[in-house]
Amino acid sequence: MKPKTVTVTSSNSPYYIPVDWRGGDISVTATPAGSGNYDVAYTQEPIGGGAASVTDWVDVTDMSAATTTQSKMINQATCVRITLNSGTSVKIDISQSDV
Repeated sequence: MKPKTVTVTSSNSPYYIPVDWRGGDISVTATPAGSGNYDVAYTQEPIGGGAASVTDWVDVTDMSAATTTQSKMINQATCVRITLNSGTSVKIDISQSDV
């Protein structure tokens, strides 16, 4: 996966980012604009039927109801979900290492 930056707002939340489940670790940095509140979660379920239909999401430690900038590593996953709970937006920088 090439590095990617997305801005999640109330109009595109939750935002799903498919990742290569065979790839390496996934680096995620979330930066809220002002006083935002956001969640970042990941799944290992297949997302062939669409990520919105996935039922098992795992919250990333320190990125559940977070209000400050956080940077975390996620092990293998098929998709990352970003949800803006309140505030204007949250900017997400994501990249995945090669295997």
